[in-house]
Amino acid sequence: MHRLAKLGFAQSYTYFAWKNTKWELTEYFTELTQTPVREFMRPNVWPNTPDILTEYLQYGGRPAFMARLILAATLSANYGIYGPAFELCRTGHYAKAVRSIWIRKSIRCEGGTLPVLTA
Repeated sequence: MHRLAKLGFAQSYTYFAWKNTKWELTEYFTELTQTPVREFMRPNVWPNTPDILTEYLQYGGRPAFMARLILAATLSANYGIYGPAFELCRTGHYAKAVRSIWIRKSIRCEGGTLPVLTA
């Protein structure tokens, strides 16, 4: 990502989605804001995308979605969420069905993140 940013692709996707512990977040945002990287990289933080739903969000329920939303909104000037999946706290839990066929079951958390997003 650093190389791409130096070549002019300054609006860079980040590894925010996979940073979960306080140490990981502190280390990562220190790198983005207090090193020479800040001169050429403008990070976009996304808690989720259409193809990324981290284990933290899969099993953390509404508190995990809310924590990631607030962290993204406060740690970066540019953040985003993948709409309906995030608004409704949709997670992909896979269960083994009859005849070893895998089925996807979508679970919605009570309240979702919409009240905070629209406040």
